[in-house]
Amino acid sequence: MNTGIAVVHVDVPISTNSNDIEDPENPAATAESSPTSRTMTILSWLCQVPGIKHLYKQIYKQKLMHGQASSLVKGMFAQLNQMTTEAEEADFFENSGVLKTAIKFRTTELVEECLKEFPYLIWTKMMKNQTLIQMAIEERNEKILNLMCKISGEDKNELVSRKDKEGNGVLHYAAKLAPFPQLNLVSGAALQMQREMQWFKGVKNMVLKSERLVRNKDGFIAQSIFTAEHKELMREGEKWMKDTAQSCMLVAVLIATVVFAAAFTVPGGNFNNDESSKRGIPIFLDENSFMIFAIADALALFSSITSILMFLAILTSRYAEEDFLLSLPTKLILGLATLFFSIVTMMVAFGAALDIVLVHRLRWVPIPIVLFGFVPVTLFALLQFPLLVTMVSSTYWPHIFGKQSKHIFRLSNS
Repeated sequence: MNTGIAVVHVDVPISTNSNDIEDPENPAATAESSPTSRTMTILSWLCQVPGIKHLYKQIYKQKLMHGQASSLVKGMFAQLNQMTTEAEEADFFENSGVLKTAIKFRTTELVEECLKEFPYLIWTKMMKNQTLIQMAIEERNEKILNLMCKISGEDKNELVSRKDKEGNGVLHYAAKLAPFPQLNLVSGAALQMQREMQWFKGVKNMVLKSERLVRNKDGFIAQSIFTAEHKELMREGEKWMKDTAQSCMLVAVLIATVVFAAAFTVPGGNFNNDESSKRGIPIFLDENSFMIFAIADALALFSSITSILMFLAILTSRYAEEDFLLSLPTKLILGLATLFFSIVTMMVAFGAALDIVLVHRLRWVPIPIVLFGFVPVTLFALLQFPLLVTMVSSTYWPHIFGKQSKHIFRLSNS
C-alpha cells in the first residue's frame, strides 16, 4: 500500500518583529478597514515596552507555530485523500494510531480536520476494533464526542449502538475508570467520583433504552463494570467527605456553643434591681451596637446549627454511587456556606460587644475591631472558598455535557 505523502509547502509569515502586529491566525483582523485597526495601533505602541515586547514575541511565536501546524495537517490530509483509496486511507489511520493519539492528548483540531476530509472514519473500526466515538468516551474527550455526534446527524443512534469485538458498547467504555491524566483534571476523590458519574449518566442518556442493559461477551452490563471499576475511588471519596465533614463540624459546634452562651450573657449585663420594672432587661438595650450584637449572634447560632445538620447528614449518608452526583456535594456546599456565614456573623457579634463595652472609654475602638475582624474571615475565605467554588461549579455548572454538547442528546429517547 502506498501511503507516501508529498511535501506540502506552507506559506506562513515567519517574521517575529515586534512592530509587525499581524495576527498569524487572523490576518484579516489587521486590515485598514477592520474595526480593530486602532486597537492594533495601540498594541504596537505597547510592544515597545521591554516586558510586554518579550511576552508578545512568545505569544506571536506560539500562534505562528499553531498556524503552521494547522496548515501542514490540512495539506497532508489533502495529499493523502488524492493519493490513496478509501480502504488504504482506513488502513493508514488504523495502523498509524494518529487519531487515537490525537484523542488521547485532546488535539481536537487534528481530529476535526481529519473528519472533514474523511467523514466516513467515524464509522470505521480502528485500533483494538474500536470506533472513534468509543475512543473519545474512553479518553473522556467531550469535544470530540460532541463533534462526532454533530457529524453523524440523524444517524447518531446507529453510531452509539456500534459494538467492539468484545461486545462492549459506548456505555461499557463510559463505565471504565478514566485514564489517570483525565481523572486528575479535578482534585479530590469525591469530585473525581462525581465527574465519573456525570460521564456515565451523560453517555447513558445518549444511548437507546434498549441498549442500556446489553451485556458484553463476558456477561457484564455497563452498570456492573462501573461499580467494579470505581470501587476504590468511591471508598476514597467517602473517606474524603467524612474527614472534611468531621473537621468542619467541629468548628461549627464550637461556634454554636459560644454564640448560644453569649445570648444569655449579654455585654453590660441586665438590670437586677428587685424594685425596678426593668429587671432582667439588658442595660444597653437602647444602643444600636446592642441590636447589631443581638441580630448577629442569632444569625450565627442559626447558621452554625444548619451547618452542623448538613455535616451530620454527610456523616450518616449511605454513600451510594448516585449520592456523589448531587446529594453529597449539595450537602457539603450548604455546610461550607453556612459555616462561613456563621464565622462572619460571630465576628460581627464579637465586634459589636466590644464596641458596647469600650466605646465610652475609647472612641476609636471600632476601627481596630473591624480591621482585625477581617483577618480570620479572610483566611477562612482564602482556604475554603476555592473548594466551595469548585464544588458549586462541578455540581451545577459541569463543563462536560453542557451547552456545548447539545448535539449529543438531540436524538436520545431518555
